[in-house]
Amino acid sequence: MQPDEIMVFGGSGSRKLVGRICEYLGVPVCAGEVLRFSEGNLFVRILENVRGRSVYLVQSTSFPANDNFMELLFWIDAFKRASAQSVTAVVPYFSYAKGDKKDEPRVSVRARVCADAIEAAGADRMVTIVIANARANSMRRALTLPSPPRPRRGRGDQTGGHLFRDGRSGRRVRRGPGETAVN
Repeated sequence: MQPDEIMVFGGSGSRKLVGRICEYLGVPVCAGEVLRFSEGNLFVRILENVRGRSVYLVQSTSFPANDNFMELLFWIDAFKRASAQSVTAVVPYFSYAKGDKKDEPRVSVRARVCADAIEAAGADRMVTIVIANARANSMRRALTLPSPPRPRRGRGDQTGGHLFRDGRSGRRVRRGPGETAVN
């Protein structure tokens, strides 16, 4: 992918980081704005044409986590409505990743709810750095990870790795025990 094919935007939760990422990639930070109304509502506006382009949004969900998460959803929705070819949410810190299991009765699996919301908003991919552990299966679908193969007795190689088809490209992929990859 050529640098002129991608557009990188930054949410208000990652202003400094998106600047450094764009500097490293040699691409400009694309223009957008976030308005906060007195009652606490957010409004996002894309100030560039994203039609047919690959868009990357860098938005952390650090404090205030709920505001930053809602902003992330609004950005994704705005990019999809503006006909972006693909939207990749780059979430350096995903604060709800620790809520990835139901550890007591009558509780929400927060990571699953957030992952479903990101998917419903229209993200094609999500890249995050902090996923608590391998129990993050509740987020697998939104992260576009293919399901890991079920080991069969007497199958697989001696390292414990398994071959399976990647869910997006159909390529054969070998993963060892404990490995997880984001497409």
